[in-house]
This record gives sequence, structure tokens and C-alpha cells, in this order.
Amino acid sequence: MAAFLLVLSVLEFGVPQEVVNLPVADDPLCTGFDELFRVSGTLTTVSSIGFDRFGTVRIGDAMGAGAFRVVGVTAAGDRFEFGRLGQGPGEFAGATRFVALANGHSVVPDYERGVFHEFEPNGRFRHQARMDDLSDDALDMIYRADRSGGILGQYRAMRVRSEQDTSARTTTRRTVEGPRDVVRVNVEGVLARVSPFASGWTPPRLAFTHDYTMGGLGTGSLTTEGAASRVAFLPRLLWDVLPGGGIAMSDSSGYAIKILDGSGQVVRILRRALPRQPITAGFQRAYRARELDALEAEMTEMRQRAGNQLALVEDVLSSQEAMQEAAIATMEFADEVPLVDDLLTAWDGTIWIRRMPESGFPADGSANPGGHNLHRVLQTNQMNKPAAAIDLLNPGGQYLGTIPATQARWPAAMGPDGLVAFVEVDEFDVPVVLVGTISVSACEPTATN
Repeated sequence: MAAFLLVLSVLEFGVPQEVVNLPVADDPLCTGFDELFRVSGTLTTVSSIGFDRFGTVRIGDAMGAGAFRVVGVTAAGDRFEFGRLGQGPGEFAGATRFVALANGHSVVPDYERGVFHEFEPNGRFRHQARMDDLSDDALDMIYRADRSGGILGQYRAMRVRSEQDTSARTTTRRTVEGPRDVVRVNVEGVLARVSPFASGWTPPRLAFTHDYTMGGLGTGSLTTEGAASRVAFLPRLLWDVLPGGGIAMSDSSGYAIKILDGSGQVVRILRRALPRQPITAGFQRAYRARELDALEAEMTEMRQRAGNQLALVEDVLSSQEAMQEAAIATMEFADEVPLVDDLLTAWDGTIWIRRMPESGFPADGSANPGGHNLHRVLQTNQMNKPAAAIDLLNPGGQYLGTIPATQARWPAAMGPDGLVAFVEVDEFDVPVVLVGTISVSACEPTATN
């Protein structure tokens, strides 16, 4: 492997911080996938996947109308599932995803009921904790299981204003990007407790805002009005857990992967001086066109889902569509395209860095009718990812090589001993989860005459 240079710097707080300058030239890696089994035919929408330390994979299946279940397959091939609608212990009212803990337990956030449900490895309900200490204004959270047993989370969107006028039959909301913080979430007690862990760089502008007022509640004739704004290509906060309780984080447009220890302190930064891509006027036009196409596709899908209720909600959908079209037309742009598009960590600590696709368009960047770019469900996010090179690093600062875009396949989840899961759809658009082991090695030299 190419040599790397270590430079010692000091944070303004006096904490020693190692900066590692990684090689610029790609060192190609080749991958192999040995499929062990697949889960198919019975899933509706794969929203989340996770492994435990025993090799059991669990799949979150969002079935619509608030229905959610967890489907599990053990290393021995035994299948089980749990989760149903209801208001009793361990029953869901508005769950859409789950977190697989290393010890085999599963935690299901249910914002409709305001609780975290915890289940034992066999799916038996164990415990629930109220979300009182979690902000009531959190609209979207990303959760990761700390391999030592805890949970880390990040706010993606916040409701900063919510008012309902029963006499006027209206409700008004304002939604903005959440703080770029990672927090610890403890669900062991009666109340879930949240404590600060780490903060990412906060841009001077919010990535999105969304204001709307819905009228006609309870009258059978809904109306809506509002406005949305967006700033495209601001760097997202990307992170995943590392052995020992720390995390790897990317929070800037450049290639600078921060390694944080279990106390949330940055102890190392891994840099790669890859070429930057400025955002030109032509690039902006192409991106707006892409966003309009994505919006049209999403609105078409929403109208199809409405079915015989379309007449009731058509005014609302048309208003949302016009609002988003205006947001795309007035969209602002950052100065350059971020170099990192996604980040995952393997159980052995290897960091997988998905670079920005050659098109320059991030996989998680399309408009949605909600007015902001939240993480889509895992299945959709997987299917929308165009080809992109993947770098492999270790937390100590060694560049292990790059999987070329032509061979790269981004895992939906990673487990112990090289286990990975991928999401596909079959010819009937039914999701299929493939589980197996992945191997990575230096590519064999190409034979020449």
C-alpha cells in the first residue's frame, strides 16, 4: 500500500489531533460476494436492516397505514417475526423502522405513541420507554446501534412551530433542518434519556425550510398553502459507529473523515486531496431538471396511492406540487459538490466511504413533497444509488484501497465476520434482501501479451 503521512496538530482546546494525509491515486480493490440466503416474497417495504453479534439479520418491513413488523433470520436459518398494530405493550401505532442492538435485542421507535419498544432476541416484548426527554419536535431521526450496546441518534428534521386552530379548522407547521448533532439515547428506564455526544460542522444556511397551513380539517374539503426553500449540495452529516464506542464522521464538502473516540472527541482526521468539483450554471440547470423529474414521479406515486380518496386530497397535492416546483426554481446552491456521498463502518472498524458519483448528483438529494431532503426508506435509497467508487480506510489512518465504480455495490447493512445485506427488487417490484459474506482483496494484475 502507498505510504501515508502523519502530521500532528492541536485543536484550539488543546486536545492532540492526528491528521493523516491519504494517497491521492486510487489503489484498485476487487470484491467477492458469497450469498448465504435471501428473504423474498413476503416483504412490503424494507425500511431498515441490522445484524447482531450472533449473525442474526433483522429486517424492518413498513407495510403502510402505520403497520410495521420485524422479520429475522438466524445464522442457522430459523425465521421469526414480530410487531403488530395496537395500543398495548409492544404494539405499534406509527412505527416505520427499528434498531438492531449487538446483543440481539431490537428497539422500535414509535413517534405516534411516543415510546421506544424493546424486544428480546426471540421477538418477545421486553420493555418500553417514553420519549419525554426526546424533543417532541423531532420529525425524523437516524439511529445507529453502538456495538457496546447503546444507541446513537441524529436529528434530521425539526418541527419548530405547530399550531392548530379548531375554530378555523386549520393547522400550521414550520419544519427546518435539525441540528447537526449526534446524541446518545438511553432507553433502559421508564423515560428515554438523551445526552450530547458530538457535533458536526454547521453551515451558515439551513439546508431546507418548509412552512404550510392546512385548512378544511374535518370538512371533507382540504386546502393547503405555504412555501419551501432549499440550499442544494450543502454537506450532510454522515456518520457510523466504530468498535470501542467512537464514530467515523464526514461533515464537510472536502474529503476529511473525522475519527471520534468514545467521549465524542476528534482524535484523528483522514484527508484525501481529491479534485474539487465547482457548481457551474450548467450544473445547476441539470440538477433542477433532475429534481423536477423526481418531483413529478413522486407526485404521480402519491396520487396513485390516494386511489378513491384522490378527490379529497387533490387540492392538497396540487398545492404541495406547486410549492416544491417554486422551491426548485428558487433553489440556492453551495459553491462545490461534496466529495463524500455516504459512509458505513464494518464491525471490524473498516470505514467504507462512498464517493460522489461521477454525475455529481448525490444519491440522497432528490426533492420530496414534504419540502426537504430526509433520508428515504432504505429500500428506495438503495435502489436510487448510481455507480460510485468506494474507498476503504481503517480508523488508524491506513488507506486500504478503492473499489472502482464499475464493481462497487453499496451495502444496506454490515454484520460481524464479513456479513452484509443488500436490497433488490424482483420483476414484480417486491423487495428482496440478500444476505452473505463479502470479501475484499487487491485485484489480480491483468495479463498482457
